[in-house]
Amino acid sequence: NVASGSNALMLYVLIPYPDLEAFLTAPAKLAADAQNQKAAADYLGASIDNPAYIRYESTLLWAFKNVPRVRVPAETAGNKPRIFELRVYESHSEAAALKKIEMFNEGGEIALFDRVGIRPVFFGQTLAGRRQPNLVYMIVHQDMAARDKAWDIFRNDPGWKKLSTDPAFLNTVSATTVIFLRPATFSQI
Repeated sequence: NVASGSNALMLYVLIPYPDLEAFLTAPAKLAADAQNQKAAADYLGASIDNPAYIRYESTLLWAFKNVPRVRVPAETAGNKPRIFELRVYESHSEAAALKKIEMFNEGGEIALFDRVGIRPVFFGQTLAGRRQPNLVYMIVHQDMAARDKAWDIFRNDPGWKKLSTDPAFLNTVSATTVIFLRPATFSQI
């Protein structure tokens, strides 16, 4: 769920698939599953005057090679308090977007996150969705104070200062969107 702002009634759902085939066949499998059809009957049969949602949007992401799977935060066990920071980095060209992805992987930005205590949940390159080219990633924090502390450590780290001034990675991001989310009680992350 979005933590605050004009989009506070939005719900974000992250569904990892092991491969593209699993993604493509999921709707047919759900439609053929009698137990799913029964459990989802109210949702599937929603009327025009009482819809389950206004609209939905889907984004297909390709996981970064250095974080190929979702990292489940330790706080998930026991549903401990946590907030998620979803970040979208738009680029002015496909080449610039690929360079920013390279900065995270080969350039060492993901390793730097891990070293300074910024805890990634996932990183993905948008293959289908809005505002392309872009990349999307999510990090987790115990609370906003922990978030602010982690970003301060990151910004002041000599490794970041060196990486952020590397001519190979300059001017790769043209716009940034940051959204704060809180997990639903049934969240698996």
